[in-house]
Amino acid sequence: MLKTCILLCLGVLISLSPNAYATDIEWETVDSPANTSLSSFKVDANGNIYAAGQAYRNKFSLSRTTDFGKSWQFLWRPEDGTLRNIEFLARDDRDRLYLGGSIGLFIEGTDEEPLLAIDCPLGHDDPHCLFWRSLLFTDDGTMFLGGSRGVFRSGDYGSAWESLSSRGFEEVSTVTSLVKQSDGDIYAAVKHKNSVYRSSDGGDSWTPLPIPPHRSGWYNFVDKLVVNSRDEVYALVRSVGVYRLQEGATDWEWVYGEDTGGSKCLRGLAINSLDHIFISGCQRYVIRSTDNAESWQDITQNLPEYTLALGGALALDGSGHLYVHINGGIVRSKTSTLDFTPTSVDHTAVPELSARPNPATDALVIDLGAEMRGQIDVYDGLGRLVLARDVNAERRLTLNVAAFPPGRYVATLRSSNTAGLPELIPFVVLR
Repeated sequence: MLKTCILLCLGVLISLSPNAYATDIEWETVDSPANTSLSSFKVDANGNIYAAGQAYRNKFSLSRTTDFGKSWQFLWRPEDGTLRNIEFLARDDRDRLYLGGSIGLFIEGTDEEPLLAIDCPLGHDDPHCLFWRSLLFTDDGTMFLGGSRGVFRSGDYGSAWESLSSRGFEEVSTVTSLVKQSDGDIYAAVKHKNSVYRSSDGGDSWTPLPIPPHRSGWYNFVDKLVVNSRDEVYALVRSVGVYRLQEGATDWEWVYGEDTGGSKCLRGLAINSLDHIFISGCQRYVIRSTDNAESWQDITQNLPEYTLALGGALALDGSGHLYVHINGGIVRSKTSTLDFTPTSVDHTAVPELSARPNPATDALVIDLGAEMRGQIDVYDGLGRLVLARDVNAERRLTLNVAAFPPGRYVATLRSSNTAGLPELIPFVVLR
């Protein structure tokens, strides 16, 4: 009877359920600068939007709106007029705004001169001065700048810089994202070997924390890092998925990805102050998790009839409004993502226990919901026992599935907390 139940359960997989929560996000369109095709945008905490794009006769320009697109202020145009992207906004400890990307590095100025250029760490004429990806300020005002020539540090707001690329990085490579935890640890995402590095001494030394290799596509690099309120670090790997690093840990766990190896073309990652996670892709694709990546909901139902732009950028302002880059420009959630009330969920078809990530590749974490004693067994798609282990007063356990062939599996739990047939947890292993 148990084997029959296991084989039946293998047809039921834990998956994304777009109807588990009410879609409480309605969208409104931001008016773009006149006759401009946007290439990128960023939003500050006050909801001011900085947008880059091509306007009349394909001339590039950078503009800002402080009234949700009703009016735009021209900020800057390069002499050659070529298309450039804005990659980051950051404020220092004196509340001065910095912005940059393939436009260079600037600090916000006056009405007469809206942007003031900051000297490039590499020298004015170095072409790599136009390839900055991330800027981070620590609590003491130290600046960390990441780009195509690694990481640089400045203690005087950009007047002088020092390269940190020889402080533990395997080689000089593009640094795509910089974040910090509340204890001061700094993380840098590096294109080379799909790596993330951590510094616990203000950038003097760096330790690699490589993300496990994945079988998927051509954009296989860490593009974005985000830290939630629990100091968990999330990493978006282009066309692969999203990984999580628990506070103080050294091993990443895969929390979201596509069975087909990245067909959703992942592009954007953001986390609000409730620790709700938002992911976007370039195929009309925005999802949300309100339970720390345990489940995901589609929130694209009410988006305007456009596909998401190739950049697929996401941004949150200080009030929790979500902004999404679509081919038609920018849309914003009408209400804050912090105004969230889940609807009731029918749990009758869902196992009481949960497993993550699902699908799994190397390790499967099973949350038991309460402290339990007993035994957990894992069966393959033919009902054969492939793993057994004791459960000794545990609330959560980790199973090593690295050697499992790809396919569907069921974990069964027998304990003093269960009666009759054991609890069944279906999961999938991918390679």
